[in-house]
Amino acid sequence: FETLVLAELVKFIRNYRKDWEIFFWRTKDGEEIDFILKTHRHTMYAFEAKLAIQGLSQAISYPRTFKKQFQPQQPLVIVTYGGKSMKLSPECMTLPIAKLHDYLLQLSHIHL
Repeated sequence: FETLVLAELVKFIRNYRKDWEIFFWRTKDGEEIDFILKTHRHTMYAFEAKLAIQGLSQAISYPRTFKKQFQPQQPLVIVTYGGKSMKLSPECMTLPIAKLHDYLLQLSHIHL
């Protein structure tokens, strides 16, 4: 599923000719963010790819080290296979992959 999310991010960037960059973030201790999208204005958006969020034993949020290093200003976006968009916490939201394009389109209008 991560490959599908990555493909959608790359496709959007190429189709709309955005000068955005995609990064992966991982620590030696196993903390990770699947995808960091950095706009030309250096705003960062973080994405986690999860087929489903049901049954997770702990709340999903930014990894502690990431929060300390980057002080994220945007919510962590959990891209799921299905379901609906919803806010899980002040720093985390879910987004079905079917709505990812529209979400990115909104970001592109913010970062003209």
